[in-house]
Formats: sequence, C-alpha cells, structure tokens
Amino acid sequence: MFCFVLSAMNLATLPSFLLSFAVSIRPRMRDMLVDWLVEVHLQFNLLQETLYLTVSTLDRFLQARGASVTTRQLQLVGVTAMFVACKYEEMYPPEIGDFVYITDGAYTEAQIRRMEVAVMAALDFDLGRPLPINFLRRDSKAANVEMGVHSLAKYAMELALADYGMAHLPPSVVAGKHTFTNGVNGVKGKWEFNGVKGNYAFNRVKGNYAFNGVKGNYAFNGVKGNYAFNGIKGNYAFNGVKGK
Repeated sequence: MFCFVLSAMNLATLPSFLLSFAVSIRPRMRDMLVDWLVEVHLQFNLLQETLYLTVSTLDRFLQARGASVTTRQLQLVGVTAMFVACKYEEMYPPEIGDFVYITDGAYTEAQIRRMEVAVMAALDFDLGRPLPINFLRRDSKAANVEMGVHSLAKYAMELALADYGMAHLPPSVVAGKHTFTNGVNGVKGKWEFNGVKGNYAFNRVKGNYAFNGVKGNYAFNGVKGNYAFNGIKGNYAFNGVKGK
C-alpha cells in the first residue's frame, strides 16, 4: 500500500502546466475557479476529500487537454470535475441538475455529460490519488497536535488549493509543510513533531521540496492582489476559525 501511495504521488501535475503551451487559460483564472468551487463545495455540504479530488481532477485534465480548453469552457471543466469527484467520494452525490443550477444555467446536462466523458478519457479512468487531506490527518495524529493547529493547517491547505504556484507539489509535501509551519508558528499546547520519524513521509521531502514552500510561496502568500479568495475564507468563517 505504501509503495502504491509513493508511486501515485510521482504522477502529480507538472510545474507550470498552464504556461507550457499557448492557451487562453491563465493561472489566475484557474485560481479563481478553484475558489468558486470551494463555495460550491460548501453549499452542497460535501466531504473534504471531494474538494481535493475535484481540484486534482481539474489540474490533471488541464495538464492533459488544456490546449483545447477555452475560457468559456473553464467553468464547465470545473463543475464536471466536481461532478466526477462526487460520484467517486460521496455516498449521496448531488444530481447533475444541481450542477446546472449552480452555474445559473450556463451549461446544459448534455454539455456536462460530454465533458465528463472527455475528463474520464483524459485521466484514463484513474481517479485513485492520495490527497493532501489524507496526509494532514495522519500528520496531525502522528504529531499529536491540537484541534486549533489542525484547523489552521486545513485552512492554509485550502488557500494552497487556490495557488497555482503550489499545484505541482506532492500531497504529502503540501500537508507536511502546513502541519509543521502552523505547529511551530502559532498555536499553543502540545507539539510533538519529533514523533514523526523513521520512514514517514517527512523524511522523503528532499531536494527542492525541502519545505521551501514555507517561504515566499507559502499558502497565505498566494492571496495576492485584490482577489481575496472569499470562498475559502467564508468556508472557515462558518466553521469558527474566523480571525484566528
């Protein structure tokens, strides 16, 4: 199982996957779409795994077929990625009509179904990927962190979802650096990060990954310009993490 997880992480998206070909989709468009998808995720009351699988599916499709995606189709790709993720993760997924409604009728059910076929073909029907939220839960348990640290790390990770500069990082690195950074920087109480030793994922963070993302590219720094990722902030405001 552990070998499978490591091999799956090696199939992560590539750096600058939107900039590697001349397309109309720019990184900021992708980031704004992800923030909107967080709002949709909150409105549908979906699982955390569904959100992360949605973004993973979106990025992998843009990496594979981004050259053929227009700005008009970008939101369609986003809702289709969530529709696919819901089928994979949810016990009672929203109906396709709910996704038509959430886009204010911008796309029809037939368009979503056609895009679903295109997404699944591009991904070769392979949705099994380790997600950052899975690693975060394990990290929090291994480090014996308080709920405040865990919640703040989840908030930071969702900000990282909407940061194109971090889209290529393996999920274990995304989870590990946010657990580590939030644990040592701010929340009082027990912090037993030394318990994460041996063969655990942190020891495999080598080369350019080695927590460089904590500097400069850290998720909070991804909130630039006038766009404040209100969907992500609103999500955690509802959950009592507001102002902390």
